[in-house]
Amino acid sequence: MRRWLLGLLIANLAYFGYTRLASEPTTAPAPADGNPAIPRLALVSELAAPAGPACLSVGAFADRATAEQAGNLLRAAHHYARERSAEVAGATTYWVMQTTKTLQQAARVAMRLRAAGVTDLEVNPPGANQTDATLSLGVFADREHAVARQSELRKLAVSATIVEQQHQLTQWWVDVAMRPGDPSLDLPALQKALPAAAEAKATPCPGTAPAPAGPAPPAATPPTPTPALPRDTLPTKPA
Repeated sequence: MRRWLLGLLIANLAYFGYTRLASEPTTAPAPADGNPAIPRLALVSELAAPAGPACLSVGAFADRATAEQAGNLLRAAHHYARERSAEVAGATTYWVMQTTKTLQQAARVAMRLRAAGVTDLEVNPPGANQTDATLSLGVFADREHAVARQSELRKLAVSATIVEQQHQLTQWWVDVAMRPGDPSLDLPALQKALPAAAEAKATPCPGTAPAPAGPAPPAATPPTPTPALPRDTLPTKPA
């Protein structure tokens, strides 16, 4: 009987020790970030956005041939570049003219003015299905000179009209995409290689906004490992 009770006590002690060891929480390994010798890999979404515009327009150029030469030089420098044209407002001129009912009437006025010493004139015949002719009496870069010519003609019994003319110009540009990893735009090198680009400038492409400049967004904090939950302690077997 004594031996049986002693064996039962030893069995209970062994079972109690086993359950205590099993209930201890498992120590989780330290994350890689805890070791300063191991750098943390950054995600693409965590990288800083490049400062400045994502596209630059180089120009303006007066003709397509010059823009194509600039585009070829930029592509040779490993840039993604393409040419484009744009209509812009040009100079304003002031046309002094007179309209007559017939071509013969315009010719008679022109003869009289030439006899008076006026040489800057031209007779324009009527257009298709029209009878009115036009007497061009000079084109001026500013209104003051046009008004002065109008006053001179009035003294010669010619009632002239001043027509303001707004001209349109075609400009050529080279749009350069500034993608991550592309080389920076070297405008002085382009101007040196192409003298016709000496006055060219680099401005943000139409319809694009500069990318926000600033530090990279904070790196994502790695999740904290959850410690192992202790197991429920089983009740010891009663003696």
